[in-house]
Amino acid sequence: MNVYGQRLGALGLIFPDGVSFISGSSLDVNEGGTVQSNAAFSGTYTVDDTGHGTTTLSIPKFDGGIFDLSFYVVSANEFLVISVDTLSSNNPLFGGVAEAQTGTPFTTASFQGGSVFELSGNNGTAPDDTVGVLEFGQQDAVSAIYDENNGGAITITGGMQGTYDIEPNGRGTLNLVNEQDSSPLIWYFYATSPNSGFIMDASRVWCLSETLWHRSQMRDSPTRVFSARTILARMRTSSRRRRWMSGARALTVAATPQVLVR
Repeated sequence: MNVYGQRLGALGLIFPDGVSFISGSSLDVNEGGTVQSNAAFSGTYTVDDTGHGTTTLSIPKFDGGIFDLSFYVVSANEFLVISVDTLSSNNPLFGGVAEAQTGTPFTTASFQGGSVFELSGNNGTAPDDTVGVLEFGQQDAVSAIYDENNGGAITITGGMQGTYDIEPNGRGTLNLVNEQDSSPLIWYFYATSPNSGFIMDASRVWCLSETLWHRSQMRDSPTRVFSARTILARMRTSSRRRRWMSGARALTVAATPQVLVR
């Protein structure tokens, strides 16, 4: 959230050097409908033996440009991060989860078949949540089936068609057309591994952002899979007071790309 109460979403990639410096990084931000694409940034960080760390990022194209964050390492592949600046016109509030990246260099062949996605945000007056499946095909084609609850307006098995591209570092773009109303959509994604990553809507003011999971081949039918004991987690309300950015995996891993997300 920024000081004006607008939702903020961000996706990006950082390269910690294993000592204290972050370089070669890029970031995509949707702040209340204002989009910054592929912004370059750098920074410094420290992490202690308990797994707690701090970092300062210099992002010239993003608000005031200097951001202080605190993070806790979960494992060699994940950490949780929040901003620790005072809310102001120069510094929004954000936080989230960070995942390490594997599978580089990426090509369109890295995304084939199904990926389940979730998008969560706020349309300005009410929550907006979407789940669905993206089907990545040949020659950069992609299609989607989705269900959406946009402030009580329900869409079941809606459809989208379009194309996608992906850079070797895992940054990709989905250019979609919603079959319900023919509206164009641009979604950015950053791959954490083939067919998986983080995704953000860069087309709309309410800035939906969340996760993309590779849908594995199931030996059992979906009905049998869904009959197993399952923990339902991360259920939450999307409010105008909640803003996230997700980040990069363990900063102590030298020369390992880190995905900075949502």
